Amino acid sequence: MNSDSDIVKRKCRLLLAEGDSVQRVRLGKELVKNGYDVDIVSDGDQALSKIRDERYVVVVLDLLMPKRNGIEILKVMRSESIETSVVMLTGNSTIGTAIECLAYGGCEYVKKPSQIRELVVFIERARERFKKDTECGLMRRELFVDEKGIIGKSRVARTLRKSVLAIAPVLSTVLITGERGTGKEAVARAIHSSGPLADRLFVSIDCSSYSGSRLESEIFGHEKGAFANAKTRKSGLAELADGGTLFLDEIGNISGSFQAKLLHLLESSEFRRVGGKRDLKSDPRIICSTSRPLEKLVAEGGFGSELYRLLKSVSVNVPPLRERIEDISPLVENLLKRNGSDRNFDKSTIDLLSSYSWPGNISELRNIVERACILAQGPSVTAADLAFLGLSP
Repeated sequence: MNSDSDIVKRKCRLLLAEGDSVQRVRLGKELVKNGYDVDIVSDGDQALSKIRDERYVVVVLDLLMPKRNGIEILKVMRSESIETSVVMLTGNSTIGTAIECLAYGGCEYVKKPSQIRELVVFIERARERFKKDTECGLMRRELFVDEKGIIGKSRVARTLRKSVLAIAPVLSTVLITGERGTGKEAVARAIHSSGPLADRLFVSIDCSSYSGSRLESEIFGHEKGAFANAKTRKSGLAELADGGTLFLDEIGNISGSFQAKLLHLLESSEFRRVGGKRDLKSDPRIICSTSRPLEKLVAEGGFGSELYRLLKSVSVNVPPLRERIEDISPLVENLLKRNGSDRNFDKSTIDLLSSYSWPGNISELRNIVERACILAQGPSVTAADLAFLGLSP
């Protein structure tokens, strides 16, 4: 693992799309001198191709380029939900153009010709915007953390808070265990945000959502021609998370091939893209989670013993919701707040929720709270409303 000073110094990867050849060369050289890892293209089609196939924290777009202009690229990016922060360069600085850029998600707007110091300021602002937007998206899915940490007053919540604070500064690989829906990603995010990497990216992926080869491509990227649909080179999440945290959810579902590549990354901070012939460097903190018994999988030959040994050296278990009933009331309050609901749950409703067995854990609680808020007849959600939803002790 690199030192904290190295992490602070490391700059983000960005794309410079500039139609003017003189500006393209000048800005490209200056950005590299300022420590950025820069890809450079000269027209809108090239820019869109790179944005679709690579992973950039920031894209610097010239408003007027051959083939596609910056506004057209912004429209495509937003329609395809491409999560990248944008700095728009333009020599035509009109109010109308600025408003149109903002409407399609151009978060920064720089008039040409720009000085490199000014451009770097806007790039760093865009980078910070990307980080905050990414974290907000994650926080909307993390159901038992808020700005103060893990929600709850139970012994379980207190123990988890202590575990997070103890694990966070060490920068070790972490294994989080627990049933599905208990909030393992929330614990991973809390570990990240409580440690020295808090200002770096937190990148997550559900390993159970991808087949073996597709997962390898998502994590490690692929080279052009690596498989039938690999028409261009693609960077993976391991590169995006360099210097930050890479969270691998449901690690018990990964193939033997992926296990070997993950082990190599953990031991050497090196990896190869699918179809690649050379090792690349990346140094993310790896946090994994599983709802499957890895020890049993190791005994059955379904999971590598060496990888398991590395992962379990620092571990934390997230107990099911039925073992932290005291936390249901604050969890409900948090869900109502996040959903912007002005309803409340009366005492009888909380009592009924507290008597339920919660096979789906916090994820099930979220679904029931959302349904109850939609279907309840009055300002308060009552036990009768939950009975109508089919909830019973």
